[in-house]
Order: sequence, then C-alpha cells, then structure tokens
Amino acid sequence: LAILFLGIYKIQMKNRESSMLLNLSDEVTEKRILLQSIRIAQNIATEDLVALENITLTEEKAVSLIEVIERVGRKLGLETRIVSIEKEESKEPLEPDIIRIVVETEGPWSSTISFARSIESLPYRVMIKESNISMKDIDWESRMVLGLHSFK
Repeated sequence: LAILFLGIYKIQMKNRESSMLLNLSDEVTEKRILLQSIRIAQNIATEDLVALENITLTEEKAVSLIEVIERVGRKLGLETRIVSIEKEESKEPLEPDIIRIVVETEGPWSSTISFARSIESLPYRVMIKESNISMKDIDWESRMVLGLHSFK
C-alpha cells in the first residue's frame, strides 16, 4: 500500500512538473511572438517616420523648395521670379509656422496652368492663398501667394 501511495505521489509530482514546464513553454512562446510583433512595429514605424520626415517642410528644406519652384517654372518655359518670402511664426507652440512665398511668372497659357498644377503637386502641404492670372500682350502673367506649413 505504501508503494502504491509512493507511486501515486511520484505521478502527481511529475504531472505538476510537466504542467509547470508546459506553462513556462507557453510563456516563452508568447514572449517570442510579442517580441516579433514589437520588431515588426518598430520597422514599420521607422519607415513611417522616414516618410513623414521627407514630407515635412523645415526651414532647412525651404531653400531647396524655392529652387525647385524656380526650376519647374524655367522647365515649363516661364520667366519665374520669387518676389518675397516671409515667415509667419505661430503663436501656439504646437502649431506650425507658415512660410509665405510670392511667385510671379510670365509665359504661355499652357505653361502657366501647368505651373499651377505643379505647385499643387509639391510633396508639402501647399495652400494657394491668392492666385491672379492676367494677359499681357501675347503672354500670360501670374502671381501666386503660397502658404506652406513649416515645422521647427
């Protein structure tokens, strides 16, 4: 009878040990899955942060943006002038500043309209605050006031 109780006790101990090892194995598997999910999320977040950085206008990127605007105008056969650039600082700390750019062009109608479309297609949030197009002799003159959100 003592041997029988000893055998039952050993079986119960091994059953408990097996149960603990099974729970430990499940925890390790869950942690691996969680770690893999975190790594995937970090990789996606890194890609998203790089993409966000590329489309966020900063003061350093403003100079290259102005050069792009002038280059696009020239490629379209327009005489392009940046008349003024002004920075309107935000009063709220979390609000972006506004860079105000006044661009004037002179040239054919189709190029003038293509230029306006190009401005709308810039990779930054561009607000065309004012746009005037008028005819001068055989060419068209345009004046656009652009507002771009700029982050510090």
